[in-house]
Amino acid sequence: MNTSGVIQLNKTSQVILIGLVVGGIIWFKMSSRGSGSSTMEVGGASVAKVTDVVVKEVKDLKVDVNGEAVIVAYRETSVDKPKMDILFLHGQAFKSLTWVSEPMWTLQHFGKLGYRTVAIDLPGFGDSPRATPDPAAFLEAVIRELKLNAPVIVSPSMSGSYSLPYLFKDTKHVLSRCRGYIPVAPVYTENYTAKQYASLQVPALVIYGEKDVTIGKVSLNNFKNLPKKTIVELEGARHPCYLDRPDEFHSHMEAFLEKIR
Repeated sequence: MNTSGVIQLNKTSQVILIGLVVGGIIWFKMSSRGSGSSTMEVGGASVAKVTDVVVKEVKDLKVDVNGEAVIVAYRETSVDKPKMDILFLHGQAFKSLTWVSEPMWTLQHFGKLGYRTVAIDLPGFGDSPRATPDPAAFLEAVIRELKLNAPVIVSPSMSGSYSLPYLFKDTKHVLSRCRGYIPVAPVYTENYTAKQYASLQVPALVIYGEKDVTIGKVSLNNFKNLPKKTIVELEGARHPCYLDRPDEFHSHMEAFLEKIR
């Protein structure tokens, strides 16, 4: 008989009790979420995860690039009457999944705001098979096949080897090809002259991380020659600055998109 006044539980009772406690914690967290979104802490910042925006995934889009069939995987959110189309590219260490998962949820975020958002896996990355198409012709074919209307192009790091050739292919008609450009420390910027950048009449939001002292600084030095630019440095952020400061990245994008609408 226990006379110490302390309740003793056998192993089965202990397991049941632990299960009840854990279940209660999970129930509390689930019930405290809003119906449209939840909030998580990322890098000290509060980031909204949109849960009621559907992301369509396609792994076998076939595009014709100068007579060559290239398979492209992509993710997309769509709205009935989009404010604008946005095409998201990615860096070498990333893929389209980066834009629809933690800590970004970018496609869902801007889909919720009324934009059609598309993120592709560049050739040889993610679910897109390896291929070596002409970069400008490849983006042109993707935009045509997806029926994107002069999209805003978001281009981090390695994807500059696609976005910049596409923009410079026809600078006189660039606004019919791209409504806005958001370069995030892309490569390839040194391949063009200050005079060429000065001729590129596309509104640009140039974003880079404070700690990106290599590609970030090189690209910034070249993009300073753009005639229609807004330059943003994200404090304390690395080369993929959007991952370190997703809320600030989204805020600056929102302001830019409203400005060029």
